[in-house]
Amino acid sequence: MQNAGGFKRKWVWLVILLAMVAVFFAGLGIGSSRSNPYPGVLKTLVPIGSTGAIYVFRWDKGGTTVPNLYRYYFLAKTSNAGEALKLAQAATPFLVTDDADSKILASADSAQITTDARIYEFSSKAGFNSGDDYISATFYLSNSLHRP
Repeated sequence: MQNAGGFKRKWVWLVILLAMVAVFFAGLGIGSSRSNPYPGVLKTLVPIGSTGAIYVFRWDKGGTTVPNLYRYYFLAKTSNAGEALKLAQAATPFLVTDDADSKILASADSAQITTDARIYEFSSKAGFNSGDDYISATFYLSNSLHRP
């Protein structure tokens, strides 16, 4: 009888250990899914106002079954693509889509974006710090993707 109690205790510890391992790996998955991957190639630059611009970077993690993603950032206007890439690495995109040919119509403090592709993330406001000022812009999104 004493041996049966030791057997049960071992199973209880094994189940607890397996549960802890499962929680650990679930936490890794959740933590990595919200990370902001680094953008790749600068595809488009559209000025907004005198100090800002929309930068569209292609994140080519696609493959034969996974499309390339395009991340749209509102950042301080710069003439150097490398500097824009550094700014984007520290920022959050306001739009993530798989459309390489979105139409962007910009004005002084806003932009209308039209796409026919899938939208993964979208925020209608974005901004950046410019010295002591915060420069913001509003984004309007039109999407005509028809799903069966």
